[in-house]
Amino acid sequence: MKGFRCLAINSAANLALPRLLCLVLLSLSCQISAAERQVLSRADLEYGTVLFEYYQQDFFHGLIEHAYASTLENARARSDQGQLLKGDMALSYGMPDEANDIFKRLLALEPDGLVRNRTWYQLAKLYHSRSQAAEAKSALDNIHGELPRDLSMDVHYLSTLVNRDGDYLRKVEKSLANLSPDDPQHPYLLFNLGVSQLGVGDTVAAASNLAKVVSYSDRSEELQVLADRARHGLAQIAIQEQRLTDAWAYLQDIRTQGLYSNRALLAYAWTAIRQDLLTTAQPALRLLTERSIALPEVQQGKVLLGHVYEKQGALAQALKSHLQAEQDFKAGLEQLKTAHQIVDRGQLPRELTENLDALGDPSGWQAAEVSDDYQIIAPFLVDLLASNAFHQVHDELSELYAIQDNLEHWSRQTDQHRLILKNADGKVLDDNIRRAITDSAELKTRLASERKELSLRRRTLDVEEQARFDALLENAERELQLLDDKLAILQERNAPYRQPVSYPAMVDRQHQRIAEKRRETEQYIARLEPVIRELVRAELQKHEERMTYYLAQARLAKARLYDTALMKAGEMQNTSGPTPQRQQPAGSRLQTPK
Repeated sequence: MKGFRCLAINSAANLALPRLLCLVLLSLSCQISAAERQVLSRADLEYGTVLFEYYQQDFFHGLIEHAYASTLENARARSDQGQLLKGDMALSYGMPDEANDIFKRLLALEPDGLVRNRTWYQLAKLYHSRSQAAEAKSALDNIHGELPRDLSMDVHYLSTLVNRDGDYLRKVEKSLANLSPDDPQHPYLLFNLGVSQLGVGDTVAAASNLAKVVSYSDRSEELQVLADRARHGLAQIAIQEQRLTDAWAYLQDIRTQGLYSNRALLAYAWTAIRQDLLTTAQPALRLLTERSIALPEVQQGKVLLGHVYEKQGALAQALKSHLQAEQDFKAGLEQLKTAHQIVDRGQLPRELTENLDALGDPSGWQAAEVSDDYQIIAPFLVDLLASNAFHQVHDELSELYAIQDNLEHWSRQTDQHRLILKNADGKVLDDNIRRAITDSAELKTRLASERKELSLRRRTLDVEEQARFDALLENAERELQLLDDKLAILQERNAPYRQPVSYPAMVDRQHQRIAEKRRETEQYIARLEPVIRELVRAELQKHEERMTYYLAQARLAKARLYDTALMKAGEMQNTSGPTPQRQQPAGSRLQTPK
């Protein structure tokens, strides 16, 4: 509060606007009064930095602030709610073992119902992140009683991911009536519930919930993507039930651009083919084949388009389509060869992490751009990046990279810390400083005597100038008072401040600990990086096998069409009778089609 008041007074003095000074002080007094109503104790102020970092999702600094508040014996940091928040930040920062210990200790203390339920929810979330479905379900089963709205939504959302039992899903669906449809998580809960119901064979309830998700499509771009997924699910249900017309209607409403447009276009084409609407299937397939050959739907679409032309009897277009597919598959296999070389260079996991961070910052605030290598390899990894197993390993590796960067930062500070300690030991209170203290005391005495003269001169000024003069004089007196305080401290000391003797050894121990943790982190990274590389290699191998198969299909279709064309040409020749043979020039040969 003192800082705010000084800022207001200094600004008014420098601007010489007394009215502005009054407005600023009035505004600050209102703000301070509001803050005093919200902040009840010093512990609240100390704990406020923890909450700030938590809501900024800066969990590393949030844990640091929480540890600092705990050393101050902060009551809120040491409370059950404070320990729950600490566990939540540890889990979010990628320290599940530490979070697990915190949650287990908290449950052993038998906290009140709300804290107990939130702790069990956090444990369920931890187990789910480790793919321990049975443990996650057991933790959710320990949540009882009435839940706050935010916790109820989180619990039901996680339940649809963990518990696929039909009776439990009906219980979750019944509880949806008590949740607000305007909650941001509501459409996602509906979608997960619909998918889970589809998994247990309850297609009627699944279709009903997926249809409700579609109604959210006009609210945001993200919900449009979710609605596309729901429409695709409704189309799949209709196809399974042989309602091809309904499936076609759902697929028509899916956007031709977006995350799920490729699957929708391919499903749309297949549905049209099954209804013998071959002409209707062509635009979707042509649009699909213009996209990257790295996408599985595009690979299948290229072969399917030639097949559609064949069924229509347009053999020339079919041959052209298969020739183009053959060239595209060859180019795709060359891209795969380059992608394998990128993986073999050994920089893939970190580069992948950095590029995913760049893609996750659409604002461009960090001015980060994806690398050329990532642009080559990323289209082949669309399905892999969407898998939960990959994300579990990748998230742990990302956190290890962040820890490694922090440790490297502190390792670079070693020389600076030692220089600070060395300079602190070299401080002396020499004659120049003592002379400055004496001169400052004499200056203070002279200014005090001249203040009376300044007061007399003030009376000769008009009212506005007097107000301006008073503000400047008040500011000068405040600065002099600060100087007096510093001089008083210096006069009381015969020697400068000395660092404790234990400081250098303590700093050395900390840097040794940093070096040990850095080596330990590098060992963990060395164990996880090969896992990521093998997952990427396996995904590239799938693409290679699939494209090799489709390339063979395109070549067989091309050969079949050539044979058909030659057979028709032979039949036409036999029908029209023998044609006179023209003499070939010497050395010439007939060219056979390839």
